[in-house]
Amino acid sequence: MGFLRVILIIIILLYVIKLIFRYLFPIFIKKQIEKMSDNSNFNSDKKEGDITIEDNKYSSDDFDDYEEIN
Repeated sequence: MGFLRVILIIIILLYVIKLIFRYLFPIFIKKQIEKMSDNSNFNSDKKEGDITIEDNKYSSDDFDDYEEIN
């Protein structure tokens, strides 16, 4: 009787996982796509094809010297 109970629990778990992926996973993916498309439009005031060069405040013009270690 215990073996049948384990098999029944496994079948129910697999069915629940299948339902979750069928109905909830697409909703999650749609929300993530909306988030990504909202984040990509933060510079919407510029025309397509415009090029901007932003200066990095933290970069230094000094070069780092590296020594080869054998």
